[in-house]
Amino acid sequence: MKTIVLATAILFIFPPVAVGQTASGTWSQLSPSGPPARWGHVMIYDPRRDRLLIHGGWNASEFFDDVWEYPLATNGPWHQLTPSGTVPPGRAFHSAIYDPNGDRMIIYGGYQGHALGDVWELDLGGTTLAWQSIATTGTPPPARFWHSAVFNDRYGRMTVFGGEDGATFFDDTPELDLRIGPPAAEWTTPVQPVGPPPPARCCHEAIFYPAYSRLVIFGGWNGSTELGDLWELPYDTFPSPGWTLRLAAGAIGPRTDHVAALDRVRNRLVVHGGVLGVERLGDAWATTLVGAPSWDSLAAAGTPPAPRGDHAAVYDPVRDRLLVYGGREGNPAAPFGDLWALTWGASTAIHVTCSGDTSFTPGDTVFISVDIANPFTAPASFGFTVHGERGWPYSSGGGSIGGFTPIVHLQWGFPVPDTAAGGTNTFGIRVWDEAAPMLADSCTIHLTHMTTSVLLSLVEQHATADEVRLAWYSSDRAEQWELERQEPGSLWRSIATLVPDGTGRIIYVDRAVRPGTRYGYRLKDAGSGAVQSEAWIDVPERSGFALHRAWYASRELWLDVSRASGEDRARVEFIDSGGRRVLTRVLTIDDTRQLLSVPCRVPPGVYFARLTQGARSASGKVLVLE
Repeated sequence: MKTIVLATAILFIFPPVAVGQTASGTWSQLSPSGPPARWGHVMIYDPRRDRLLIHGGWNASEFFDDVWEYPLATNGPWHQLTPSGTVPPGRAFHSAIYDPNGDRMIIYGGYQGHALGDVWELDLGGTTLAWQSIATTGTPPPARFWHSAVFNDRYGRMTVFGGEDGATFFDDTPELDLRIGPPAAEWTTPVQPVGPPPPARCCHEAIFYPAYSRLVIFGGWNGSTELGDLWELPYDTFPSPGWTLRLAAGAIGPRTDHVAALDRVRNRLVVHGGVLGVERLGDAWATTLVGAPSWDSLAAAGTPPAPRGDHAAVYDPVRDRLLVYGGREGNPAAPFGDLWALTWGASTAIHVTCSGDTSFTPGDTVFISVDIANPFTAPASFGFTVHGERGWPYSSGGGSIGGFTPIVHLQWGFPVPDTAAGGTNTFGIRVWDEAAPMLADSCTIHLTHMTTSVLLSLVEQHATADEVRLAWYSSDRAEQWELERQEPGSLWRSIATLVPDGTGRIIYVDRAVRPGTRYGYRLKDAGSGAVQSEAWIDVPERSGFALHRAWYASRELWLDVSRASGEDRARVEFIDSGGRRVLTRVLTIDDTRQLLSVPCRVPPGVYFARLTQGARSASGKVLVLE
């Protein structure tokens, strides 16, 4: 028996792609009514069941304690749910998060004539929904309402910011550690951020940007005026996080009682509505969360919802849209009960491409792989399962893998038993987006027993914008091979029949390639059909400005760059997670594509390299470990 190789996952990471903020979308009404109209309620997206859940709220005469669902796959209708257990007291202006680890909705705080500080969970995973009070330990923060809360997936915590209790406005960031498990949780003292926090406030909006572990807040009310500032708190800054003011003010203008959500496709914060003075707002704005921030007005098509505040909103990752429910226009006794969608409609489907059928030899080690096409322009986490129908040890399992766009490469290795019988073993691989499990895809690989071994190895691969050159060595100089090629999302197809030359070399030059495209190549034994020696090659762009890759090694920042036509000078900035520039250099790029290095000594942490040439800018994430 050969040495056992446990299942392994291997990542190829590509830098994030900045996407313009020009997608304005189209408004449409999904439902004119359903639950009793209300404002000050909460709404979450349940990713495992692809539905909206709303809870609580107020209509100027009643505090609601009900729960309603809206299935998105069928576009409704609304259904009132009747969970078991003790129902939390009715309330408004509270917070709600979805905890993916516990598959539950957690509500905190709120108002019922006075500020509340209790924590409840709605278990979504059983045959029936169930309410349960969460017995918290630690020192609880002051009771509050009109605060914000997000799920911080970096630490498995609910992170709260701000709010008020009727007399005091808060600027703290208490955290509830949810990793202890239901029905317990612990209030913790978070790492004290470096520098002053944002001014105390209520009625703001917050999102957690998991791709870069940032808490982002916007707007609100400080007791005397509306606010229009945008702040972020990165959780991966070395040695401790620090609040950063991204925008003191902008074209959007100050507001309170608005809604906001993370647009995963375009790496941006989208804001809708709110209150300014006595005016209810109906506008929509977006600002990028990658690179230099600026507010862009979303001049959406279609008939928009009436201006409103104190409504609720979530992002629908399956259909790429913002969903808005309820709120009030001005008269507290006449709230809204309608559901609206601001749809952008980009494809968020996951595509997986298996490495193709291959062969096995008893006692050897086999590797199978899959390429995951990440539809989002930010890092994502994917769950996966691998299942071999013949039940070989270590040949089935699963886990989680994360990586940047555009392609995440997953490889699974396992030993073939010495006693493995001939024939075929079929492997099924399924992959899903952990933030939206409805986004899933699968593929199949067949392993066939190889009775005669032929040594075949790839000895050369080279790509230009015009061609790909490949060379293999084969121990059997009489063997005939079918060369197959594949592009991501397509099937393998034969492009040539090859025979080794007198030295055993197999050489092929593929000139039918497109610049900027990734191709897979593999050889199939023309006799047995066994597949060997798969390779994936990126064909570079013909020319143009680009930051292909950035990394840090030996106290130097390394950049693989292409210059824009007619320009040879570029500015390089190295920025830490708090937005502070630790390095700025102006470099000369002599060739169309060039590898550059800049001496730079920085502490370990996560940084961003930004390359600017004329009006063009590109950036990439850099992890410093040394």
